[in-house]
Amino acid sequence: MFIKNIYFLIFAMFIFGCKKTEVGCTNPLAANYKSDAIEDDGTCIIKYEGTYLIKEFLFVNGVETESKTYSLKISFLSSEDSIQLDNMWDYGKTLVATKSKFTFTIPEQAYDQNTTVTGEGTFDFGKLTYETAYGDLRHIGEGTRI
Repeated sequence: MFIKNIYFLIFAMFIFGCKKTEVGCTNPLAANYKSDAIEDDGTCIIKYEGTYLIKEFLFVNGVETESKTYSLKISFLSSEDSIQLDNMWDYGKTLVATKSKFTFTIPEQAYDQNTTVTGEGTFDFGKLTYETAYGDLRHIGEGTRI
């Protein structure tokens, strides 16, 4: 009986001890998604380019004044670290942002002759969120790639 238990133990160790955890990109929206990966290894390559359907809320002095839905186009500039946001706020404005893996920052830039705008946002599984501010106005938007 003792020998039988040892053989069973060796067999169990062989079966369960050799099982490897698949690592890779677990984000299904990434260009290098690995469907059998169980553990994310941080190598996901996210494609942010495209058109997003945005639901946006406008606040003036902290009070919500309106909301609207519009299309925002995002494209890469010459650097993979820079993106262009076209038709921002549905006003036809174009802003440039720097991006990291899942976030982007809109550095201070001219909105018009008297006002500058700044902002930040995130990309998460095809969802875009952002917040921008200029003067007394604050825009908060979120949307999905269409």
